[in-house]
Amino acid sequence: MSSQAIHPVSTATASAPTPEPPQGREKPFFHDLGDRVGAAPAWAISAAVHLALLLCFGGIYYEIVIETVPDITSEMEEVDFEEYKFENAVVTEEIGNDSPINIASPSKAAATEAGMKPQVEMQQQIHKEIAKVETPVLDEIPPPNQMELVEQLDLSGTTEHPGGVEGAVDILTQEIAASLRERETVVIWLFDASLSLKDRRDAIADRFESIYAQLGQLEEERSKSALETVIAIFGNDVAVLTERPTSDIAELAEKVRNIPADESGNESVFMAVNHVTDRFLRERTRARKNMMLIVVTDERGDDYALVEPTVSKLKRYSIKTYCVGDAAPFGREKGRKAYVMPEGDTMMLPVDQGPETVYPERLQLGFWGGRFNDLELMSSGYGPYALTRLCAETGGLYLLTDEPRVRFDPTIMRRYLPDYRPIAIYERALVVNKAKAALVQSATATQADSVPQPTLLFPAKDDNELRRAVTDAQQPIAVYEYHVNRLVALLSEGEKDRPKLTEPRWQASFDLAMGRALAQQARAFGYNVVLADMKSSPKPFQGPQSDQWRLVPSTEIAGGPRVRKIAEKAEEYLKSVIDDHSGTPWAMIAERELSIPMGWAWQEQYSMVERFGERARDPDVVRLLLAEEEQRREERTATPKPKRNLPKL
Repeated sequence: MSSQAIHPVSTATASAPTPEPPQGREKPFFHDLGDRVGAAPAWAISAAVHLALLLCFGGIYYEIVIETVPDITSEMEEVDFEEYKFENAVVTEEIGNDSPINIASPSKAAATEAGMKPQVEMQQQIHKEIAKVETPVLDEIPPPNQMELVEQLDLSGTTEHPGGVEGAVDILTQEIAASLRERETVVIWLFDASLSLKDRRDAIADRFESIYAQLGQLEEERSKSALETVIAIFGNDVAVLTERPTSDIAELAEKVRNIPADESGNESVFMAVNHVTDRFLRERTRARKNMMLIVVTDERGDDYALVEPTVSKLKRYSIKTYCVGDAAPFGREKGRKAYVMPEGDTMMLPVDQGPETVYPERLQLGFWGGRFNDLELMSSGYGPYALTRLCAETGGLYLLTDEPRVRFDPTIMRRYLPDYRPIAIYERALVVNKAKAALVQSATATQADSVPQPTLLFPAKDDNELRRAVTDAQQPIAVYEYHVNRLVALLSEGEKDRPKLTEPRWQASFDLAMGRALAQQARAFGYNVVLADMKSSPKPFQGPQSDQWRLVPSTEIAGGPRVRKIAEKAEEYLKSVIDDHSGTPWAMIAERELSIPMGWAWQEQYSMVERFGERARDPDVVRLLLAEEEQRREERTATPKPKRNLPKL
């Protein structure tokens, strides 16, 4: 036994030896390709890969198909209609669809039934089918209700010009009819009991019968109580004249005619609206009826501070409110109302009718050198803010009974509508913008201040009389000049925010206020200058009969460069109003202001000509006229008329 050690072989690690190729033969090419590639340099491998990619991409190709556009000719080819005749057509059973159901398709059925001349047979079939159609006999349609033929326009929340009380009543009739078509309705007429409204109340009472006669058909279609009415009045207090809603037309008209006059001068309109709403709301809700409020007045109401809670209540209960009233004066609180006194004469008495905005936005300044009452009492064309807002927020209408003397194009004025948003939003805008705040503050100040008119005529029989007249004229104008200077200073503070004004109404109002305040400042300053010069060195008369001096507007501005600069700035503002807001009340007022020169000039006169005209040239006529005037003066002083107590409208 051999002593040679036996070493075990592990099957996990041992591997069979690689057989060597037979001697004399070469190894295969791909046998050691990996070894050869691994031994090749990197650039060769990269070149080979890129060459292979290029060969692959080179094998991809695409075709470009070029379509030729056929030439368009003006000649049309003639069609041979013989090719489309059906005389030689052979109909087979192969047409139709391949449905497994043994029913011929519509196309197949039509094909098998086609005759030799299908066009003629088809026309005969169509004529036969049409001939069978008979006009159906319709039942007679009853004519519609006449009220249903009235076109319903969406006018809610607007100010309308119906053409007086009669037109306003016609529109209200349509609104009541629209409510009746929806459901049964309770209408509450709320009348202002003031003295100034007597004629309007009587006019509405006269039309009550026609109102309810027109609504009678709609009422009968529902029930006898479909339309019920309440009459209430307001002044210093509120009173309901009909305890319960009624349909008695005669009773309603009689109660309106006999409304007792309230002489307090107070109009608690919003308190009255809340009172009647609370009183009849529960009954209206229980009966599921509509409720409408119709306010008849000619003023704004003294308790307009209650507008916000009143609006909220009526909106919450969907109670539409309408107002038959007057237009607010343009940018002013006080209007004028004609009233016939017991003695028979007519007087223009002040009434609270405005403004059309929350606060006044127009300076209340006179026109020096001319009287323009038409501009001072110009209508705004809109109702007072509080009542118009109440109508707008509840979906009603403010109906104007008075027609303004000057009408402006409504398409232009649409850009200048008053702001009917809540008072809190309006006041917040005043805090944010200094120009708005300055305008409202200055306009409010001029509502309270009395505007003195300058003295233009100065007697001058001698120098002492002239000096006394000049001194008397200077005192009120000195006070007025102080107020005008304050207005200009206030508006000048707002000029910083003038570029921030984007609303056309605010732009026009501020520019007009600034232009007018500057113009009045130039006139007042120049007025004092020419008076001071005349007082220090009186001018001699040129005419032998002249015995007084008159100040007339002139383009020559006294006072030096400072006053001329003020006048130029005023002219710039006023011209911008005319150019940028043509066709509006602001432009009209600016034109009138510019039509009066801002300087002053002296003009000598003969007092008799001033008093009696050209007849004063004859001495005999002058003596006669003076005697008559003296007699009238004695009559006035001998029997003075007692002071009359003017009524409060």
